[in-house]
Amino acid sequence: MKRRVWFIAGMLVSVAVLAFIFHHIDIREVWAALRTANPWYIAAAFGLQFPLILVRSWRWRLFIPEYRRHGVGMFFEATNVGLMFNNVLPFRAGDFIQAYLIARKAGVARTLVFSTVMMERFIDLFPPIIIIVLGSLFIVLPAQVSIGLALLVLGGLVGGMALMLRLKGRLLPLLQRWACGRRSRERVCNTIAGFYQGIDNFRNPRLVAAVIPLTALMWTGYSAGAYLGSRAMGVALPSFWAAFLIQAITSLSVIIPSSPGYVGTWEGMCVLAMSVFRVSEARALAFALVFHLLGMLPVSLVGAWFVMREFALIRSIRREQQEEASRETPTSAA
Repeated sequence: MKRRVWFIAGMLVSVAVLAFIFHHIDIREVWAALRTANPWYIAAAFGLQFPLILVRSWRWRLFIPEYRRHGVGMFFEATNVGLMFNNVLPFRAGDFIQAYLIARKAGVARTLVFSTVMMERFIDLFPPIIIIVLGSLFIVLPAQVSIGLALLVLGGLVGGMALMLRLKGRLLPLLQRWACGRRSRERVCNTIAGFYQGIDNFRNPRLVAAVIPLTALMWTGYSAGAYLGSRAMGVALPSFWAAFLIQAITSLSVIIPSSPGYVGTWEGMCVLAMSVFRVSEARALAFALVFHLLGMLPVSLVGAWFVMREFALIRSIRREQQEEASRETPTSAA
């Protein structure tokens, strides 16, 4: 029941934001801006997404020692499939599918794998907050994205992590008593235990020294995509660093309840981000639509290809098993 309520609430938020946007912005001006888009810049931004997913996959592979026995291709496949399903399924179901694929192929406990997916998402909350805090020192941000709120969120993330680590010795035994004999609760307990195991791995300075530059490289790439997208739409940003702020503010849309794929909230936050640089609302919305598509389409195409390949492999295996069984049947009868 709660899931249904959250799903309906998210859909209503997306519809409400889209209705508000298109009520205040002339769709004809948006279409005119889209028609003048530079296809070469769009193609460059599109192509940039693939190496960025490879970097994300490589970073995820470093999280626990059990992953490092396997090639990065396995993680590239799971990442694309997971992100594709997040674009079309509610409740971030793609995260569970991403964890399931690696657990099945790498032979690692599913709860531990899912905890590393959670850790990856947790790490990705820090760059946009840090960028917004730093950006607020040089430019006036919209009231909806105040430095106070950014610092509050950043403090909450750091404080929450510190509290979890401090209470680890008490929390895990308490959860084990709470979960005793109940399978659904045991899954929650195992996931949290796996999350702690993932955190413990980050006590290794070498892992931290590898994850930080890879995360910085990812966000530089994402911001480069935003910059190329803005050039495609004829938006003259004051500098490349402005694209970092646009990417950071827009990415906050993922924490707002919405439909799968963050439809509506992504466009709303992107238009808000572009207003910082006095871009017209119609051109900002045109950019937001292109920017959103550039983020969704590459992973959706690659993820769909991996899924179809997986289905084809399963069908091939089943066909071989049936043929083997049919050859063995006459022999057994004889």
